[in-house]
Amino acid sequence: MVNFHCIAEGCSNDSRKKHNAVKYPDMILNGCIVDFHVLPSVIKNPKLRKLWLSQIRREGFNPDPNCHWHALCSRHFIEGRPTKENAVPTLFAYNNYKTGTPRDTKNSTLRPIEQLILTTQPANIVTVSQLPKVPRQKKYIPDIPVISYIEKPSLDHTYCTSTEVSEDVSIEEKCVMLIENSNTLEQKCQRYETDNNQLRKQVKLLQVELHATKEENKVLNEKFNNTDELLKDKLVEKLTKSNSNVKCFLGLPSISMLFGIFKLLEGHASKMKYWMGPDSSDGKRWQVNNKKKPGASRKLTFFEEFVITLLRLRLGLNTYVLSLLFGVSQSTISRVFTTWISLMAQCLGPLIKWPSKEKIKKHMPLSFRRKYPNTRNQS
Repeated sequence: MVNFHCIAEGCSNDSRKKHNAVKYPDMILNGCIVDFHVLPSVIKNPKLRKLWLSQIRREGFNPDPNCHWHALCSRHFIEGRPTKENAVPTLFAYNNYKTGTPRDTKNSTLRPIEQLILTTQPANIVTVSQLPKVPRQKKYIPDIPVISYIEKPSLDHTYCTSTEVSEDVSIEEKCVMLIENSNTLEQKCQRYETDNNQLRKQVKLLQVELHATKEENKVLNEKFNNTDELLKDKLVEKLTKSNSNVKCFLGLPSISMLFGIFKLLEGHASKMKYWMGPDSSDGKRWQVNNKKKPGASRKLTFFEEFVITLLRLRLGLNTYVLSLLFGVSQSTISRVFTTWISLMAQCLGPLIKWPSKEKIKKHMPLSFRRKYPNTRNQS
């Protein structure tokens, strides 16, 4: 149920107070409880609605047409409700709920016809239709001269010039103007072409970078998904991190020595055939003709195979431990170790100086001379 409240200024009547009229005496008018009358509709009676709002005299008050709870109580209407004769509310706090009466003051003036009606006797009342008709005088409107002028456009800006050529211009001037326009258009076209070429080059560079980043992301995703690959990379990184690690785990004095020996062996490693038995040492066609090694892609890089070989030489780790650390099979570890030992013997053999038999006997300890006189190698 909608509760109405009076929107008149200074009036506190509310439809919720009907049940307690004794407490609120303003809710009683002429022995009856006041009613509430909603504002006229904006669509049906817009003029009447404006009159109501003007009589209310509330500054800045413009109620929403969709709000139907704005109303006036019966105290603001002469007959207690809006009628045909008194459709507009007139009783408010600003006029002490009284209707105004016309005042006769010095400033108040009456029209001649109204004075005639008021001063005549009741017996000699003259109606408006009986009054003589006074012809209306036409208002005098002076003739204002109309000034017609044509304002020439300024040539300071390009948008002020018209593309249409007047008829007064000669044909030669027209040709000159057309040639100038064509030259400017050609210059603009050339500028646009250079800009387009630069943009195309930038797009191509961005496409190349995008393709490279995609490939990098693909490799990284494969690495992250492969835990063996991550463990292997981390292990190699830690083994070659410092000189002390290289000396302890790989048996070489420094990192520079490690990478120097590997660079010496890397060129020969690209053409080596892995050990598969006695017959595997024979030369192959792909080794002679400088072709790529056939078969499946390798799981270990050349540097990782070199590190495996040095680890086993230095620490004596068996194939099972190395296979777990590098994520390959034991047979692969054994094949890699045998192959790299042979490669290192071929490439680094000339660098090892073996002493003669006379020098060995000369510098041999006395205990070896007595018990092992034919010893050639002391490890």
